Amino acid sequence: MNDFRDHDKQIQFIMTPATAQPVTAERFHTAMAALEIRPPVAVAVSGGADSMALLLLCRDWLNRFDDTGGANGLLALTVDHGLRPEAAIEARQVAEWCGAQGITHRTLRWTEDKPAGCIQAAARQKRYALLEAACLDAGIRDLLLAHHREDQAETLLLNLMRGSGVHGLSAMQPVSAQGRLRLIRPLLDFPKSALRATLHAAGQDWIEDPSNHDRHYARVRMRTLYRHLIDEGMPPERLTATALHMQRARAAIDHYTDELLSQAAIISGAGIAWLDPSVLSAAPEEVGLRALARLVTAIGAQRYTPRLNRLENLYVWLCDQPGTGGRTLSGCQLLPHRGRILILRELASIGPDLDLEPGQTGNWDGRFDISLNRTVAPQYAGQSPFTIRAVGAAGLQQIRALRTEQPASHLPALAMRAMPGVWGGDTLLAAPHLFYHHPQAPLPRDTVTLTFAPRHPVFCEPPNSGNDQA
Repeated sequence: MNDFRDHDKQIQFIMTPATAQPVTAERFHTAMAALEIRPPVAVAVSGGADSMALLLLCRDWLNRFDDTGGANGLLALTVDHGLRPEAAIEARQVAEWCGAQGITHRTLRWTEDKPAGCIQAAARQKRYALLEAACLDAGIRDLLLAHHREDQAETLLLNLMRGSGVHGLSAMQPVSAQGRLRLIRPLLDFPKSALRATLHAAGQDWIEDPSNHDRHYARVRMRTLYRHLIDEGMPPERLTATALHMQRARAAIDHYTDELLSQAAIISGAGIAWLDPSVLSAAPEEVGLRALARLVTAIGAQRYTPRLNRLENLYVWLCDQPGTGGRTLSGCQLLPHRGRILILRELASIGPDLDLEPGQTGNWDGRFDISLNRTVAPQYAGQSPFTIRAVGAAGLQQIRALRTEQPASHLPALAMRAMPGVWGGDTLLAAPHLFYHHPQAPLPRDTVTLTFAPRHPVFCEPPNSGNDQA
């Protein structure tokens, strides 16, 4: 690894001010305590200065707990996207550094074919998917990220240039949800120079990613522009203070959004919602837009909220209280139905099938947590796994052929087709949300548990309201 280490030391010397002070263990512990974080945790570690500093601080923080199970309380995760030939070498170097510190480390690789366009967005989405899967596999729900004060300032400026509202200008949250993880950013109040000083004090090297100097990336260009803003008297702490003010405003809007959703929407454990457009349109527009964004993001299984212009167009349509027609947005269909707007998953947007063996768990379509218990009929032994996929037109036809009454007759066929089904080959064995169980299915009715668990919940539902068993 000496091929880049000498170069890195030159960069360290240039970029770390002589007056920068390391982050003390006490100050980091206070930051973690304010966020109410306890072990076990995982840390996303690229090998760069920021993530290496976070890793060392977490190692020292972990020593304050007696119930962490030793090394099991901290897991370092490095993602190799396979986009640069040096990435595999860097991941091995991080693994060596972690081994020297007694920290458990895993390298996660993106092995699938890469898309032709929008590679950075695809890489980010895949990175978080890999990190989420690794954390959940290790029984960890908190993933720590090394975003610091300057990152927060850059995020605010980038969102300002995009024309973002209050939510965008609140920049990054110290604690936020990403799928089934909590993303924790304990360093947002710490300057980058302090993190590098922490590494100097510990005698720890780091890796410089060449993309940090590539002007093809918006953040790199913003960094160059930001240096001029600093010269004009706008230091990063002033921008992070602005982000904090916006976070307070965001919290107020979120509070009233929760209230509006409780009055205007009914969320079903089947992954659909009924929305009263008259209640939505009577609320302040910003609150109404937020409520609508939450609904379509959750039911459409999206990682990000829709673009504002598309959301505003949908909002205007809803405020007109349409009686016919329909709209699509973010993997959802919105249909007027019995005086309400029915919001359901768009069938064509549903993700790939999920194969599960008895005793396994998984997540289907980014919406449903699914588990199979080990109890199956003897004739099932040795057969292929069960498959979770949408009921679809074929499944709905099978249900109707085996039942005299109509399943969930209060719903249109589009909604029923998008619901999860348990399949054995071409036979629909169960559709819990349609109260269907094949009379000759090789699994008891209590074998399958489906829980509506979207990446971004709409709001808290009553206990067990999202659980159905087949």
